[in-house]
Amino acid sequence: MKKAQKFGVLNVKTVPHSPAMYVGLFQEARRRRFTAQYRGNRSAMIGSFAAVDDSDKVVGFAGDLHVYTDFNMNKPWFDRDAIKETPSKEVRNLPQHLRPEHEGVRFAFFPQRHRLVFDAGALSPRSAQRAFALVLTKAAPLVGIKEVEGVVQQ
Repeated sequence: MKKAQKFGVLNVKTVPHSPAMYVGLFQEARRRRFTAQYRGNRSAMIGSFAAVDDSDKVVGFAGDLHVYTDFNMNKPWFDRDAIKETPSKEVRNLPQHLRPEHEGVRFAFFPQRHRLVFDAGALSPRSAQRAFALVLTKAAPLVGIKEVEGVVQQ
């Protein structure tokens, strides 16, 4: 038996707004690799964002939101075998750019109606709302947008 796919829908609102401004907002957030902590030590960033039809740059876009655990690698670690704290300098060979517990969340964005549809099996609607709003808010001033809000539709 096939497992049902779950989708969530966000209404992405900006002030001011136009389809071109929405596209610019997502492109800038992706290009600058903005990240945001949306819950505890969980962070997100937009990894890809591309038009589904090269001949029509506002019909729709597909992308990936990458969520992962972000933490301070310089803080002490816990050794479960020895049941004690281990200084971070004893934990070696962990590249600073890698983060654990990655989950890729596919999404589609339709700028004419400013609706974002995402894989709700990978990320809850409230977490998606917060993650997208925080990441996009960082890019907003760079494209002339004063305010970004995500409203859960479904």
